[in-house]
Amino acid sequence: MPNYGIAAWCIDQADADRDAFDVAARYGLGAVHLAVGSTGDVASLKHSAWRIGVGRRCIETGTHISCLALNIVEQMAICGAYRDDSSRRQFWDVCLAALEFAAEVAVPLIYVPSFGLAEIMSDADLCETAELIGRVAEAARPLRIDVASENSLGAANCTRLIDLVDSDNFKILFDIYNPLRWGHSPKEIIAAEFDSFAAQIHVKDGWLPGYGNAPLGEGDGSVLEIVQELLRRGFDGTFVLENDYGKWRGLDVQMDLKTLKAFSGR
Repeated sequence: MPNYGIAAWCIDQADADRDAFDVAARYGLGAVHLAVGSTGDVASLKHSAWRIGVGRRCIETGTHISCLALNIVEQMAICGAYRDDSSRRQFWDVCLAALEFAAEVAVPLIYVPSFGLAEIMSDADLCETAELIGRVAEAARPLRIDVASENSLGAANCTRLIDLVDSDNFKILFDIYNPLRWGHSPKEIIAAEFDSFAAQIHVKDGWLPGYGNAPLGEGDGSVLEIVQELLRRGFDGTFVLENDYGKWRGLDVQMDLKTLKAFSGR
């Protein structure tokens, strides 16, 4: 049976007594996806006192960081017409800091989001991104850490990305709603790439053109159908809530968790 977690960047700060770990523990969510979204966050990863403090908070709350999301990469022109060497050097520095932190705090997964300035818009972008992620995956392998891509690609290009990276610790971070945002079929991606999925999946619903703005099962994301397809194929990892609880009124972690557990037979 699956486990459940939450993305820290989606939490309503008014709901947090202290931090995302408190919120996760209150709702019985064991896993937290932690964002690296700024240069300050990168500096924190390198700071030993901060790392020790985060590890202590996990012990105190009975939670764990199951993934580092390198969201700062969305601000880096690592591929495409605007790519520059400075961004690529910064990308490598961020990834090394994330891997060092992940190894120390026992985080099994980091992922690179290919959105914003880092979105894969062409075959050349895909090749450039595969080269960079391949280097990160190679560095992560001896640490027993998986490296994933979250992206806007359809099934065929996801397959091509996997083939180009060609590393057994490279994964696709699947998001139940994202394919719909870019005009792709979630079921086609599942059929083509399920064996390469990370053992952690983002779960949100929405009403296009928005996203993360609908209670699970009430938007246009076919969440029930997709969850059941994942389970039918044997998914037993972690479903990670990613609705935007801090932005949209009417969204509730407790209700979404109840819905998700009902969808997954818990």
